[in-house]
Amino acid sequence: MKRFSFSLDRVRVWRQEQIQMEDMRLANLRVSLHAILEERKHVLAERSQAEASTDRGCPAEMIQLAHFRQHLAQREQAIATREKEQRSLLEAQRARLLEVRRQYELLQQLRQKQFVAWRAASDKEQEDFAAELFLARR
Repeated sequence: MKRFSFSLDRVRVWRQEQIQMEDMRLANLRVSLHAILEERKHVLAERSQAEASTDRGCPAEMIQLAHFRQHLAQREQAIATREKEQRSLLEAQRARLLEVRRQYELLQQLRQKQFVAWRAASDKEQEDFAAELFLARR
């Protein structure tokens, strides 16, 4: 009997490569989100430091501090917007990765079914051959 071959094997391999690419994209998005969160942490630390220095200083410093607070609030807003966008990109990428994995799994299941059918046909062919051999010897 001929060797087992799956007609969609190249597609299955391609889907496997797609999984790896989508997984790398997801990892890159996670790194970007982490950078945004680190930036937020840094801005919050700056704000805390500015709040701590509120009680000391002359009126000119207080005006500068007010401007700095406003600047920090704008940065926090921008960071929050970027974080929201990044999280939505991350969710979309997760969905893409799940879809590619699902398609790969379907191909794997089809391959497994074909392999089981091939194995059964191969076993039957060997049994028939053994039976013919047995009858030929009698």
